[in-house]
Amino acid sequence: MYVQLTLTVIRQPNEFPTDSTFCLHQVLQPWGEGTKTHDGTPELPISPGLGNLATTGDGTWNDRFFGMSAPWASPGGAPGIDFVGGASADIDMGGTGDYTFTGQPGLVSDVQNWVDHPTLNFGWMLMSDSENTRHTARAFASREDLFGQAPILSIEFQPVPEPGVLVLGGIGACLVFLQRRRWKAN
Repeated sequence: MYVQLTLTVIRQPNEFPTDSTFCLHQVLQPWGEGTKTHDGTPELPISPGLGNLATTGDGTWNDRFFGMSAPWASPGGAPGIDFVGGASADIDMGGTGDYTFTGQPGLVSDVQNWVDHPTLNFGWMLMSDSENTRHTARAFASREDLFGQAPILSIEFQPVPEPGVLVLGGIGACLVFLQRRRWKAN
């Protein structure tokens, strides 16, 4: 299996933007998206870059489901409880544009785990390695992006032959082996 995830950085700090390594961590708890939709305004005039207010059921810094008494174990999530502490993948990010997490073993492992256990698929948490460093924040296009820059998850896999095909092939191979043995014995 081959897995890659492409994200688009649509905004970075205006002053002194600082490059940072961003990591994907498998999320261990369910979280929500709420009910709001993109209103076509990339920034609110009063508080640029902060987005719209949370609605009931949104995942926020403090809550997995805003307004529903479902907090993260600690603000922003706790490693080992809310998300896997070790990164599944990482990439260095500078300015705006597309960034692709490509073929890293952790991505493949996460996706295979979700295929095997679909009820445990809560996605990835994207975190900067430099969370405490100023000017490393980035805004990413979401699936509601007006310009079609939504994240893209690409998965390539080898289909497994149906068991019937394997059984028939095995029987055929045994018959050929037995027939050859008979010819050699004669």
